[in-house]
Amino acid sequence: MATAEPPYWPPPGDGTLTPVDLGGGIQGYASEGGGFGAVQWVQDSSLYALSYKTDLFSFEDAIAMATSMVSEPPVINP
Repeated sequence: MATAEPPYWPPPGDGTLTPVDLGGGIQGYASEGGGFGAVQWVQDSSLYALSYKTDLFSFEDAIAMATSMVSEPPVINP
């Protein structure tokens, strides 16, 4: 999912987000809880979010997927 960059980026630190380096100068933030996880980052003035179920993907797999996404151009629907 992608949406416009929020005015409050990076997100406020409340202790639930883990900063992650996604490469290419992109700083992401990850969280897990309740069987779900998410990785969020801002790139080219858009906020991207990758959500996943922790019983299907590990934290490391999710970070690897987000890192791969950062290196590819976004898919734009007409």
